[in-house]
Amino acid sequence: MLMPLLELTESDLKAYLDKLSKPSLFSNESLGQLSLMYSRFRMNELGRINLEYDADSRRVEQDYIEEKKRCQYKLDELKRQYKQIDNRIISVEQKLSRGIPEDLALIDKLIAEQEAIVQEQEYLNAAKSALKAQVTNVDITYGKTCEKLSQNRIAREMPIPSRFEQYAMGIKKADQKIRIKTSLFALILIIGVPLMLEFVAYKTKIPITTTGAVVHGVLVHYLFLVALILTELFLAERIRNKIYAFFGIRYAVTSGNALLKLLSENLDAISKLKKSAVETQQTDEVMEQLNH
Repeated sequence: MLMPLLELTESDLKAYLDKLSKPSLFSNESLGQLSLMYSRFRMNELGRINLEYDADSRRVEQDYIEEKKRCQYKLDELKRQYKQIDNRIISVEQKLSRGIPEDLALIDKLIAEQEAIVQEQEYLNAAKSALKAQVTNVDITYGKTCEKLSQNRIAREMPIPSRFEQYAMGIKKADQKIRIKTSLFALILIIGVPLMLEFVAYKTKIPITTTGAVVHGVLVHYLFLVALILTELFLAERIRNKIYAFFGIRYAVTSGNALLKLLSENLDAISKLKKSAVETQQTDEVMEQLNH
C-alpha cells in the first residue's frame, strides 16, 4: 500500500541540499530523491490552491450573508409597515361599524384615509415583489459565483499534473545525460591510465618483450592490457561514481535551489492565507458576540 505524499518542508529540502555539499554521500538514488522532492512540492501547490479557494469562498459567503441580512432588514421594515396599515384599516372599520357619520368632513376624512391605505398597500406590495426578486437574484448570483469559484479551482488544478510531469521528465532526461557523460569520461580515464603507463614505459625505454622480441605497438602491448584490467577491477567503479557525482551534484544543486525558491514563494502565500483565515474567523466571532 502506497503511503500518501507529505507536503515538502524547507527543512527537508535544505537537508537535501546540505547533503549535496558532501560528494561522498551522492549516489544513484540522489536524483530520485530530487524527483520525490518535486512530487511532494506538488502537494504544496495543491494545498495553496485549496486555501485560495477557501478564502474566496469565505469572502463570497460573507458577502452573501451580508446581502441577505440587508434583504431581511428590508423585509422586517415592510412587515412593520404592513402592521401599521392593518392597524389603520382596523381603526377605519371600527369607526364605520358605528354607522355612517353625519358629518361630511368626517366622511371625507374616512374616504381619504381609505384611499391612502389602498395606495400605501399598492406601494408595499410593489416593494415586496421587488424585494422577493432581489432575494432571488442574490441567491442566483451566489450560486453562480460559487460555481465559478469551483470551476476556477479545477482550471488551476488541471495544469498541475502535466507541470510536475515535466519536472519529473526533466530530471529523468538530466540523469540520462549525466550517465552518458559519465560513461564517456570514465572510458577516457580508464583507457587513459594504461595508455599513460605504456607511454612512460616507451619513453623510458623499459624493455618489454613477448616471446623474446621487443614489441613497439603500444595498443597491443601486454602492459596496456594488464593495466587496463587492473584499472577496470580496482578503479573503474570509483572513477564512474566520482564523475557521476560531479555532474549530478551540479545539476541537483541548480534544480534544488530553483525548487527552494518556488517553495519559499509557496510557503509565504500559504502563511498569508492562513493568517487571513484566522483574522477573518476572529472578526466573525467578535461580530457574532456583538449581535448577541
